[in-house]
Amino acid sequence: NVDSSDGTSLLEFWIFRFPFSIHAGWIVAASAVNINVVPVSRDASALTQIGVATFGFVWVVIFAVSSTFVGKSPEFAIPGVGSWATLAIALELNDPSDLILNTFDESVIRSFKIASFSLSGFLFVWCIGFGIYQFVRGQCIVGGSKRTIESDGLRGGYHIS
Repeated sequence: NVDSSDGTSLLEFWIFRFPFSIHAGWIVAASAVNINVVPVSRDASALTQIGVATFGFVWVVIFAVSSTFVGKSPEFAIPGVGSWATLAIALELNDPSDLILNTFDESVIRSFKIASFSLSGFLFVWCIGFGIYQFVRGQCIVGGSKRTIESDGLRGGYHIS
């Protein structure tokens, strides 16, 4: 039975909950981008922009990691979006714009590219690793409520109760 006690089915999860989780992840990532645009538009110093960019990375990672264990059930879409967004930053820094090249030293650009790739990998591994951990522990999330995964023994199958 894939219906939870509150009547939420797996289909309802994919139709209603998952899209909102993706949107929540994008709101977090877009907020970090918008915060970073302000010092650029105000011609702030490179040091100020570095500080704000660092805060943006911390912002995304805190929301992504905490979403996997805060609340009734873990959210894996939010760290997935965080991983994708930080990967996009790293790829953008492979061929930085003239504004970036004129504002920052090559070492700073390289450092942020490495940090972006690293955070993307960390969030990806966190998301996959935490999902595997939940499965190995015998717990999965179906429609917002925890279910126990039990082996069917010699038949080699699994059943969710």
